[in-house]
Amino acid sequence: MSLATELNLISREVECHSLKNCINPSEGLLEVFFHTELQQAVNKADTVPALMKQMALQLINEIPGVDIQIYTDESKNEENQSGSGIYIKTPREVRKIKLRNPDNCSVFRSELLAIEAGLEAILNENNYGAVWILSDSVDHEVHLQWIPSHVDIYGNEVADNLAKQGTAKPLCSTPSLTLEEIYSIRKNKDLKTWRVPPSHDWYKRSSPGGSIGLACDRADQTALSRFVSGHLRSCSFSHGNKVFPVCAKCGVASASPEHILSCLRLSREIFETDPLLALDFLRVEGNRLNFIRHNQRHWNHINALATEAEIRPGVTLILPSSFIGSPREIQQNFQYVMSIVRDFGKPDLFLTFTCNPEWKEIKDNLFPGKKPHDRPDLVDRVFDIKKKALLQDLKKNDNLGRIVADIHVIEFQKRGLPHMHLLLI
Repeated sequence: MSLATELNLISREVECHSLKNCINPSEGLLEVFFHTELQQAVNKADTVPALMKQMALQLINEIPGVDIQIYTDESKNEENQSGSGIYIKTPREVRKIKLRNPDNCSVFRSELLAIEAGLEAILNENNYGAVWILSDSVDHEVHLQWIPSHVDIYGNEVADNLAKQGTAKPLCSTPSLTLEEIYSIRKNKDLKTWRVPPSHDWYKRSSPGGSIGLACDRADQTALSRFVSGHLRSCSFSHGNKVFPVCAKCGVASASPEHILSCLRLSREIFETDPLLALDFLRVEGNRLNFIRHNQRHWNHINALATEAEIRPGVTLILPSSFIGSPREIQQNFQYVMSIVRDFGKPDLFLTFTCNPEWKEIKDNLFPGKKPHDRPDLVDRVFDIKKKALLQDLKKNDNLGRIVADIHVIEFQKRGLPHMHLLLI
């Protein structure tokens, strides 16, 4: 109750329970048996699904035909509406039951409700052997057997589909929730508040990473995100101000996002309401410029006339060292690193720090149904925080000894995960 007080929860919203003695699964009850493993111990994370399916089917096939098999499963959608599914196979018939559980119901509670409904459904059954409850999370013997989920076991898959259908059923009543379930509700509300998009004039999305939700490839998503935010690859900074190169189409003004739209006769509203259409315009115009750039032989007569007149046609385009990836930028970084080695000596340690998409900070802040590769902004932020913490331990706390100089570079894998190569002197 102390946690409920800290969260300012109303006491009547918490269902009161008294502590009772727990059942030891290893001992069980009279004629009730708990089986938490298959015929041999397996680790679901390290075992091939096909092998787990084969082991589970071998166990199920050994159940006598006169016994009753009850498969249970639970499901919860993005609106936190939960349901349970029960698939019952008796010696004479097959039954399918779907339940609508209370909103925000925990997985454990949904499984218990499914088991309870399955046992109530067979109360009037006669002439059967034992009861087997096959779950992935009475003068007859009852066996509670764990089986792996999502390995294509027929009874379990039917129960899973019934549970998903149960979430769409209307809720007859609103029963009391446990403290853990109310805490989950408050946590989800806090996460939604934290994920409110920033209030920038150029950010018109309904949620963070709006460009990532478009049905296009990663390159197009990156291009749209850069264009909306104004962080184009051709953008550089001079005295704290953004500097864009001259527009390749008109050759008059700087190629800022606003000028590119006006030069192509597109409006900001069209780009925000139908970004894929605007992206097609940019792609077509870019292809035209690339064709002209790579087919200069068609204009050799201009070079011939310029040579006769002793002038140089066109304007030479120089990429400065401030342009990331330009030859001058690469040469400048190389000279900078060589000067460090000349003054402090050769590196002593070479470390590689790789981003892990299974980090808790990433998994806890993902939207329901999203994967880490759907949120590269979140992955990069978490990686940058951990990178700074690592450099703090090495350079300030001297965990590997005194560091006089360090050199690091950040690269991205093909899957988009960043990693850092670090040299310590």
